[in-house]
Amino acid sequence: MQEKVSKIKKYYDNPDQYLAEHKDFFSIHNPEKDVDFLIKVLEIEKSDNILDITCGQGRHTTELAKRGYTVSGVDFSSSLIDEAKQIAIDANIKSQYYIQNIESLKLPSKFDMAYWFFSDFANIDLASAIKSISNQLNPGARVLFDSDSLFRIVSHLQNNPDSPYKFDPKLLQLIDNSLGLSIPYPTFLMWQDWLNKNELEIINVWGNYDLSSYDIKSPRLIILANKKAA
Repeated sequence: MQEKVSKIKKYYDNPDQYLAEHKDFFSIHNPEKDVDFLIKVLEIEKSDNILDITCGQGRHTTELAKRGYTVSGVDFSSSLIDEAKQIAIDANIKSQYYIQNIESLKLPSKFDMAYWFFSDFANIDLASAIKSISNQLNPGARVLFDSDSLFRIVSHLQNNPDSPYKFDPKLLQLIDNSLGLSIPYPTFLMWQDWLNKNELEIINVWGNYDLSSYDIKSPRLIILANKKAA
């Protein structure tokens, strides 16, 4: 496990890899539009304490802070957190950032809202991460999980047999041997089980950002849940 963590941390801490490889994605995905979506579906209010899970360089944290929301970001990449902090300084906005492992969060406060948006689950034990996240939420808090659809991944690989990625149908994981990455793509029922075990009740499920239904043609799996009252 430690070896997996070291490999993925090295990847995200190297600006010549993660940020460089995702440059085109960041150039076409508008954080303002993303935050509009998050505010709408989570029904975020200015009084809410918000957590941006695996915040990266703080694209969404920054946008929420610019709009006057109280938001904290957490990520295990020190280089990405450093960049997020510098962006906040340059924009003269207030936001808190923490370098921590998503599977064992120990943040100084509890949160009313949280989101794991456009998630990258590489080398993450999702069951442990969901438990960790739930422990950081106040009763009644809402949390959004957004990931690539299992069906889209399988369809993409079927149509691109020369892809360097391979899919393990037994483990439900996308494998990149060159970087030592394994990315879980659980079924909806697996998500439901993990959430239920951690006092998180599913409110809604969508297949894309237009709030369309989740089906085998959906590009995303978006789950909205709330923390059960004590």
